[in-house]
Amino acid sequence: MRMIAALAASLIAAGPALAQDFTPPVGGPFYNTGGNDAAFSFAAAGTAKREGDVAQMTRIVMFTRVREIEGVEVGRLDTMMEYQCEKAQMRPTIIAARGMDNALLKVIPRPDAEWQDITASNLAAAYELELACNGIVPAERSVFPDIDVRINRYRATGQ
Repeated sequence: MRMIAALAASLIAAGPALAQDFTPPVGGPFYNTGGNDAAFSFAAAGTAKREGDVAQMTRIVMFTRVREIEGVEVGRLDTMMEYQCEKAQMRPTIIAARGMDNALLKVIPRPDAEWQDITASNLAAAYELELACNGIVPAERSVFPDIDVRINRYRATGQ
């Protein structure tokens, strides 16, 4: 999850916001792909699509506490991820930064982001790759029909 936090900081600082008319799609079910005391990651299975060797799916990262990044108080990132299925690589293409109330704060395009290898040490990314590329649901992972309800419950109760 440290990698997610570092990626979040670099992505928000990376460039100008788009006109707020395009954000990554968000559709469930939502699979919890990992987490710790700083953040939880969810794969938005309803957004997965594959054409040839390239798949796309939205990743949602919910921070457990607000993170101030470039003067923006971020509570959640919705990131359209692109996956090269055969090479086991991923990259973000567009990020929507949201506040603790899930309201949209900033949209960050990443059309030239470099591909990153997905390794065994990054289980969340490995789960996402399997889901986006092969339709394989992460085994023994919590699933939620509504991500906003899940996030709001966690923030209200800590569970």
